Amino acid sequence: CLTVQTYIGLEDAAVSILQYKTSVVPPLLQTEDYARAYTPAAGPWLSDDEVEQFVQARMTRQELLGSDRPPDLWAIIDEGALHRIVGSTQIMREQLAALIEGSRPPHVTLQVIGLEAGAHPGVDSSFTLLRLEDVSDVVYIEGLIGNFFLQSQGDLARYRRAFDHLQAIALSPKDSRDRIASIAAQLQP
Repeated sequence: CLTVQTYIGLEDAAVSILQYKTSVVPPLLQTEDYARAYTPAAGPWLSDDEVEQFVQARMTRQELLGSDRPPDLWAIIDEGALHRIVGSTQIMREQLAALIEGSRPPHVTLQVIGLEAGAHPGVDSSFTLLRLEDVSDVVYIEGLIGNFFLQSQGDLARYRRAFDHLQAIALSPKDSRDRIASIAAQLQP
C-alpha cells in the first residue's frame, strides 16, 4: 500500500505523468471549487478541516505544472466524467473552461474518450503511470480498497499497453477541447 505522501513525492520526481480517469477530472487539472465539491463526496467521512487540507494540498500539487521544469502530463478522461455535475453547473462550467485552458501548455496533453467509443480497456479502472528518471516507473492505483503502486515489469507493460490503447481510441487533443466546449455549452446556468 502506498501512502498519499509517498505518491506526492513520486509525482514531484516524475519526468512524465500518464493518467487515465474514468469518473472525475484528473487531480492536477481540477479547479479549487471542483476539488472542494468532489472531496466530501468521495470521502464523506472526512471532517470539514480534512476536506480543506486535502483541497489545499491538491492546489499546491498543481504548482508542479507551472514550475521551471514541469513534468509532461498526458491525461485521458472518459467523457462520462465531463457530464457528471460535481458541485453545481456553475462549478462544472468553470471546470470545463479550466480544462480547455489547462490543456494548452506544450507539456500538457489532454484527450477525451468519447462515449461513442463504447467498452474499452480502461472502462472500469483509473490509473496513473509515473515515469521517473533514476528509478523504475510506478503505476499508482487508488480507490476505496486503498492506494497501491505496482512496479513489476509485467504490470508496467500491461498498464503502458492499456494507456497506449486508450490514447489511440481517444479524440485528438483539439477534438477533445472541442468536445469539452460542447459539453460546457449544454450546461444550463
